[in-house]
Amino acid sequence: MVLIIHIFIALSSLVYTTLLIANPTETRFKNSYILVAGTLVSGSVLVAVSHAPILKSCVSGLIYTSVVLAGIAVAQRRLAKAEDRITKN
Repeated sequence: MVLIIHIFIALSSLVYTTLLIANPTETRFKNSYILVAGTLVSGSVLVAVSHAPILKSCVSGLIYTSVVLAGIAVAQRRLAKAEDRITKN
């Protein structure tokens, strides 16, 4: 059950980050951070409960975290550029 929850949260986070890139808002950033935290917490619980190999889990977690944080960084740049355009006009 923990695995299904973990996968659902991780996939939701990836989809939500994609939507965040398309249309960044402050509320969406907060929700994206919550989904990332939920994925990391559920992954930690999954490793602890299932006694999964920590190295494989950490590598997968680092790849996921890198992809999502890169998406968040792109969205932050897009939001900053949009705010600059608004203040210049």
